[in-house]
Amino acid sequence: MKVIETNLKFTGTLGKRASTNRIVLHHAAAAACTVENVHSWHITNGWGGIGYHYFVRKDGSIYRGRPEDTVGVHAGNHNDDTLGICFEGNFENESMPAAQSAAGAELVGDIKKRYGTLNVIRHKDVNATACPGKNFPFDTIKAGTAAPVVKPPATSAIKVGSKVRVNSGAKDYNGKGLASFVYSTVYDVLEIKGDRVVIGLGKAVTAAVKSTNLKTEAGATVSVASKPAAPPTIKVGSKVGVKSGSKDYNGKGLASFVYSTTYDVLEVKGDRIVIGLGKAVTAAVKISNLTLR
Repeated sequence: MKVIETNLKFTGTLGKRASTNRIVLHHAAAAACTVENVHSWHITNGWGGIGYHYFVRKDGSIYRGRPEDTVGVHAGNHNDDTLGICFEGNFENESMPAAQSAAGAELVGDIKKRYGTLNVIRHKDVNATACPGKNFPFDTIKAGTAAPVVKPPATSAIKVGSKVRVNSGAKDYNGKGLASFVYSTVYDVLEIKGDRVVIGLGKAVTAAVKSTNLKTEAGATVSVASKPAAPPTIKVGSKVGVKSGSKDYNGKGLASFVYSTTYDVLEVKGDRIVIGLGKAVTAAVKISNLTLR
């Protein structure tokens, strides 16, 4: 698990936490925001900086907030013995992405390993609030282990000369039935055109079937190699986001809110892209520092 260090600057002195007994889970109540955004909001609140110890974004990235050994400012009258974790999003009206849920569960599991048995609770369990929202996957994250990744069935790309079998009950490419012995025979691939695969023994053609109705001699699902789809192109009018930490075209820093905003592409000249809102220019950046939205 990787925690991204933010090196945020806090105002005033942060007190050390004497004990750690609970983890409190929160949402940001904002559909899109960064750890820097929250830090700025909490400074405005007079809290010296971000009150949470960790911030988990929708893409599963985990950011350091308030130093872990200090007293947080996230759950009124319950900060002295708790660690606060905040999740980007508003889970009163949206669902959490799988990557974010898995990262949160992994983070909780890591904290439990280091501190021993801790009680994991929601903000609303100790204060009068809806936080972290009715759609927050509390049970999954509380468990402290990332959900297992379900791997798709093994596939094997076939080519002319591959040895294959026909799936039981499959029909030929035109939907006609096949003789029963076909399903127990190993065939050679004689020709491939798209998803149409001609099979036979030696050079003698037996049938043409869809690639999805074949499996390798060893039993793996087959796939037909195809050209990768062309990546989407950024052009005038495209909606884009700026990658976190990127600078403008001339190497100057950008305001933190830029990274959480969706912009219009106003001009494209080589790798120089001018972005803005409506017709108002925000910045010129390199195309490599943008993502389509």
